[in-house]
Amino acid sequence: MKRLGFTVLPAGGRLTIDRLLYKSAALGSSKVAMNKMEQADALARMIDGAFKDANWPEPQNLVPHPVPRPSDPTFRDLEEPYIRADFGGKRQSDLTQIDARMVEELLSMTGPAVRYYLPCFLRHVLAKPDFIELIALIDFLDVERSASQGFTWPRFTEEQKAAVFGFVDYLQRHIRSFALGESEDEYMKRLQKVREQWKVS
Repeated sequence: MKRLGFTVLPAGGRLTIDRLLYKSAALGSSKVAMNKMEQADALARMIDGAFKDANWPEPQNLVPHPVPRPSDPTFRDLEEPYIRADFGGKRQSDLTQIDARMVEELLSMTGPAVRYYLPCFLRHVLAKPDFIELIALIDFLDVERSASQGFTWPRFTEEQKAAVFGFVDYLQRHIRSFALGESEDEYMKRLQKVREQWKVS
Protein backbone atom coordinates (compact mmCIF):
# COMPACT_ATOMS: atom_id res chain seq x y z
CA MET A 1 0.00 0.00 0.00
CA LYS A 2 1.21 3.49 -0.82
CA ARG A 3 1.13 6.04 1.97
CA LEU A 4 0.47 9.66 1.02
CA GLY A 5 0.52 11.85 4.09
CA PHE A 6 -2.07 10.28 6.38
CA THR A 7 -3.89 8.60 3.52
CA VAL A 8 -3.48 4.98 2.49
CA LEU A 9 -4.30 3.80 -0.99
CA PRO A 10 -4.47 0.00 -1.30
CA ALA A 11 -3.18 -1.72 -4.40
CA GLY A 12 -6.56 -1.19 -6.09
CA GLY A 13 -6.24 2.56 -5.62
CA ARG A 14 -9.32 2.89 -3.41
CA LEU A 15 -9.29 5.79 -0.97
CA THR A 16 -9.79 5.01 2.68
CA ILE A 17 -11.01 8.45 3.68
CA ASP A 18 -10.96 7.74 7.42
CA ARG A 19 -7.17 7.48 7.22
CA LEU A 20 -7.17 11.07 6.03
CA LEU A 21 -9.20 12.23 9.01
CA TYR A 22 -7.49 10.35 11.82
CA LYS A 23 -3.96 9.91 13.10
CA SER A 24 -2.47 7.64 15.70
CA ALA A 25 -2.26 9.05 19.21
CA ALA A 26 1.23 9.72 20.55
CA LEU A 27 0.78 6.97 23.12
CA GLY A 28 -1.18 3.77 22.65
CA SER A 29 -3.08 2.65 19.58
CA SER A 30 -6.21 4.80 19.91
CA LYS A 31 -7.10 7.32 17.20
CA VAL A 32 -7.67 11.03 17.65
CA ALA A 33 -9.58 13.13 15.15
CA MET A 34 -7.45 15.51 13.08
CA ASN A 35 -8.53 19.12 13.15
CA LYS A 36 -9.55 20.93 9.99
CA MET A 37 -6.11 22.42 9.34
CA GLU A 38 -4.40 19.05 9.74
CA GLN A 39 -6.92 17.46 7.39
CA ALA A 40 -6.29 20.18 4.79
CA ASP A 41 -2.51 19.76 5.09
CA ALA A 42 -2.74 15.98 4.72
CA LEU A 43 -5.09 16.31 1.76
CA ALA A 44 -2.78 18.82 0.06
CA ARG A 45 0.09 16.32 0.35
CA MET A 46 -2.13 13.62 -1.06
CA ILE A 47 -3.05 15.83 -4.04
CA ASP A 48 0.61 16.68 -4.68
CA GLY A 49 1.56 13.00 -4.63
CA ALA A 50 -1.27 11.95 -6.92
CA PHE A 51 -0.53 14.57 -9.60
CA LYS A 52 3.25 14.75 -9.32
CA ASP A 53 3.75 13.07 -12.72
CA ALA A 54 1.26 15.26 -14.63
CA ASN A 55 3.01 16.77 -17.64
CA TRP A 56 3.43 20.52 -18.02
CA PRO A 57 1.50 21.71 -21.11
CA GLU A 58 3.45 23.84 -23.53
CA PRO A 59 1.69 27.13 -24.38
CA GLN A 60 0.45 25.87 -27.74
CA ASN A 61 -1.24 22.93 -25.97
CA LEU A 62 -3.34 24.95 -23.53
CA VAL A 63 -6.38 25.27 -25.77
CA PRO A 64 -7.75 22.65 -28.22
CA HIS A 65 -7.97 23.70 -31.84
CA PRO A 66 -10.48 21.58 -33.76
CA VAL A 67 -9.88 20.88 -37.42
CA PRO A 68 -11.50 22.13 -39.55
CA ARG A 69 -11.79 25.42 -37.70
CA PRO A 70 -15.33 26.83 -37.42
CA SER A 71 -15.97 29.84 -39.65
CA ASP A 72 -17.18 32.00 -36.76
CA PRO A 73 -15.30 32.62 -33.49
CA THR A 74 -16.34 30.29 -30.70
CA PHE A 75 -16.48 31.00 -26.97
CA ARG A 76 -13.17 29.17 -26.67
CA ASP A 77 -11.61 31.53 -29.21
CA LEU A 78 -12.74 34.47 -27.09
CA GLU A 79 -11.32 32.89 -23.95
CA GLU A 80 -7.98 31.92 -25.46
CA PRO A 81 -6.15 35.27 -24.95
CA TYR A 82 -7.09 35.25 -21.27
CA ILE A 83 -6.07 31.62 -20.86
CA ARG A 84 -2.68 32.28 -22.43
CA ALA A 85 -2.20 35.33 -20.19
CA ASP A 86 -3.11 33.38 -17.03
CA PHE A 87 -1.44 30.03 -17.80
CA GLY A 88 0.90 30.37 -20.78
CA GLY A 89 4.41 29.21 -19.95
CA LYS A 90 3.59 28.98 -16.24
CA ARG A 91 4.40 26.12 -13.90
CA GLN A 92 2.20 25.24 -10.95
CA SER A 93 4.45 27.24 -8.64
CA ASP A 94 3.85 30.36 -10.78
CA LEU A 95 0.08 30.40 -10.14
CA THR A 96 0.14 32.50 -7.00
CA GLN A 97 -3.07 34.42 -7.77
CA ILE A 98 -6.17 32.31 -8.46
CA ASP A 99 -9.74 33.53 -8.87
CA ALA A 100 -13.14 32.27 -10.00
CA ARG A 101 -12.58 33.52 -13.56
CA MET A 102 -9.56 31.23 -13.88
CA VAL A 103 -11.66 28.30 -12.67
CA GLU A 104 -14.14 29.01 -15.46
CA GLU A 105 -11.28 29.14 -17.97
CA LEU A 106 -10.60 25.46 -17.26
CA LEU A 107 -13.69 24.63 -19.33
CA SER A 108 -11.95 25.96 -22.46
CA MET A 109 -8.60 24.23 -21.90
CA THR A 110 -7.28 20.87 -23.03
CA GLY A 111 -7.67 17.85 -20.76
CA PRO A 112 -3.91 17.44 -20.18
CA ALA A 113 -3.60 21.13 -19.25
CA VAL A 114 -6.41 20.78 -16.71
CA ARG A 115 -4.83 17.65 -15.26
CA TYR A 116 -1.61 19.61 -14.70
CA TYR A 117 -3.14 22.78 -13.21
CA LEU A 118 -6.10 21.30 -11.29
CA PRO A 119 -4.02 20.61 -8.12
CA CYS A 120 -3.32 24.36 -7.85
CA PHE A 121 -7.03 25.07 -7.61
CA LEU A 122 -7.69 22.27 -5.13
CA ARG A 123 -4.87 23.43 -2.86
CA HIS A 124 -5.96 27.07 -3.19
CA VAL A 125 -9.45 26.31 -1.87
CA LEU A 126 -7.95 24.29 0.98
CA ALA A 127 -5.63 27.14 1.98
CA LYS A 128 -7.70 30.24 1.18
CA PRO A 129 -11.37 29.26 1.03
CA ASP A 130 -13.54 31.76 -0.82
CA PHE A 131 -17.14 30.85 -1.50
CA ILE A 132 -17.16 32.27 -5.06
CA GLU A 133 -14.13 30.22 -6.08
CA LEU A 134 -15.53 27.24 -4.17
CA ILE A 135 -18.81 27.36 -6.08
CA ALA A 136 -16.99 27.72 -9.43
CA LEU A 137 -14.78 24.73 -8.63
CA ILE A 138 -17.72 22.56 -7.54
CA ASP A 139 -19.43 23.40 -10.83
CA PHE A 140 -16.33 22.44 -12.80
CA LEU A 141 -15.78 19.17 -10.90
CA ASP A 142 -19.36 18.16 -11.73
CA VAL A 143 -18.30 15.91 -14.60
CA GLU A 144 -21.72 15.84 -16.24
CA ARG A 145 -22.17 19.61 -16.00
CA SER A 146 -18.75 20.52 -17.38
CA ALA A 147 -19.01 17.91 -20.16
CA SER A 148 -22.36 19.40 -21.18
CA GLN A 149 -20.53 22.74 -21.58
CA GLY A 150 -18.08 21.24 -24.06
CA PHE A 151 -15.20 20.17 -21.83
CA THR A 152 -13.58 16.81 -22.60
CA TRP A 153 -12.29 15.21 -19.42
CA PRO A 154 -8.89 13.50 -19.64
CA ARG A 155 -8.14 10.12 -18.15
CA PHE A 156 -7.24 10.29 -14.48
CA THR A 157 -5.33 7.60 -12.62
CA GLU A 158 -7.07 5.87 -9.73
CA GLU A 159 -4.78 7.79 -7.39
CA GLN A 160 -5.75 11.12 -8.96
CA LYS A 161 -9.47 10.30 -8.82
CA ALA A 162 -9.05 9.33 -5.18
CA ALA A 163 -7.40 12.68 -4.45
CA VAL A 164 -10.28 14.61 -6.04
CA PHE A 165 -12.75 12.40 -4.18
CA GLY A 166 -10.95 13.19 -0.93
CA PHE A 167 -11.14 16.91 -1.73
CA VAL A 168 -14.90 16.75 -2.35
CA ASP A 169 -15.39 14.67 0.79
CA TYR A 170 -13.47 17.33 2.76
CA LEU A 171 -15.75 20.06 1.39
CA GLN A 172 -18.79 18.11 2.49
CA ARG A 173 -17.46 17.67 5.99
CA HIS A 174 -16.64 21.37 6.36
CA ILE A 175 -19.35 22.98 4.23
CA ARG A 176 -20.48 25.21 7.11
CA SER A 177 -17.11 26.95 7.25
CA PHE A 178 -17.53 28.36 3.73
CA ALA A 179 -20.39 30.71 4.70
CA LEU A 180 -22.69 29.72 1.84
CA GLY A 181 -25.74 30.96 3.74
CA GLU A 182 -29.06 29.91 2.24
CA SER A 183 -27.24 28.07 -0.58
CA GLU A 184 -25.62 25.59 1.83
CA ASP A 185 -28.26 22.85 1.43
CA GLU A 186 -28.20 23.20 -2.35
CA TYR A 187 -24.44 22.78 -2.50
CA MET A 188 -24.47 19.89 -0.06
CA LYS A 189 -26.68 18.08 -2.59
CA ARG A 190 -24.40 19.16 -5.43
CA LEU A 191 -21.36 17.90 -3.55
CA GLN A 192 -23.00 14.55 -2.95
CA LYS A 193 -23.58 14.21 -6.70
CA VAL A 194 -19.98 15.21 -7.49
CA ARG A 195 -18.70 12.85 -4.78
CA GLU A 196 -20.42 9.92 -6.47
CA GLN A 197 -18.92 10.89 -9.83
CA TRP A 198 -15.37 10.77 -8.44
CA LYS A 199 -15.78 7.71 -6.24
CA VAL A 200 -13.14 5.08 -6.96
CA SER A 201 -14.72 1.67 -7.45
